[in-house]
Amino acid sequence: MKLQHCWVEEGEWATVSKVACTVGNVSGYISSCVWFFVLLPQIYWNFKRQTTEGLSLTWALSNFVASLINCFFAFRADLPLFSRISASYMPILHGLLVLQFLQYHNNTAKDDDDSFRLAMRLKFALAVAVTVTVLAIEFASWGRPWQDSATNKLQWFAVLLWCIELFPQIYINFSSHS
Repeated sequence: MKLQHCWVEEGEWATVSKVACTVGNVSGYISSCVWFFVLLPQIYWNFKRQTTEGLSLTWALSNFVASLINCFFAFRADLPLFSRISASYMPILHGLLVLQFLQYHNNTAKDDDDSFRLAMRLKFALAVAVTVTVLAIEFASWGRPWQDSATNKLQWFAVLLWCIELFPQIYINFSSHS
């Protein structure tokens, strides 16, 4: 396994020790595997039950948009291989979760509630608008170096989404006493 992004040009940052670099690279590969094996069983479980009951749509949409932004960032910024691996599969897996919300929305106990349906439609509409905007910005700045492009600035939006994404899911978990 080739260690990546461990040495930097003199004057930029301090050189990272080989031990720290090895630990960082190994941790990155482990993290890529763990996230894959966390999301895949959830997708299967939703499919088997034909419902997304107990999951937060806001969590799924936030993760999808953030992982889509990160996909552009990981490849344009030439991040290490483990970052590009997870950046490749995360939008796909989160996209599948979002599609499951669309597919199975009639199978939830709350589907008879008009305000629930309206909130769900508004969340999807907002997510579609944000996704289209992100894609338009990313493709419009494609030829520029990533440091000067919107990709660099949009990554902060992804970080913000990752910071707030868990709150709706935690609320659902506490509400249902899970």
